[in-house]
Amino acid sequence: MSDQDLPKIDLPIRGRLYYDKETRTIKSSGGEAVTELTGTDLLIHRLNEVISRLELEKQALRKLIEDLVRQYAYQADSPAGFMTGGMSVLEEAFETLGWQDPHLTPELECDEPDCHRMATCGFPVEGGPYRRTCGRHFHPKEE
Repeated sequence: MSDQDLPKIDLPIRGRLYYDKETRTIKSSGGEAVTELTGTDLLIHRLNEVISRLELEKQALRKLIEDLVRQYAYQADSPAGFMTGGMSVLEEAFETLGWQDPHLTPELECDEPDCHRMATCGFPVEGGPYRRTCGRHFHPKEE
């Protein structure tokens, strides 16, 4: 297929650029030609934009799956993490994320030394950082 076989179309590119079908150039909204592109070059440029958009969508979907797993997966306690509990939908989600079952999350462990339970509570500490603890070590300041 040659460039002459490709249809001449006005194709918006990233909102501020467009394809001028008469001059077969990419122009900005100000009207000046940006570069000479053939139909094939334009098609490759457009495909690269689609690939970039799909990559962003893939990242957003991965984040959504991870958020849903963290919300609905069974909590593993000591060490802290998440597990599928044999549920096929969670097993598929773990596989999609590349996680082992159970998926350990040391960053979610209790702040108490030598406690590896899931931190599910928290309280402010005077003169110190906010403490994230398990229910066993939850000691809010008495008022």
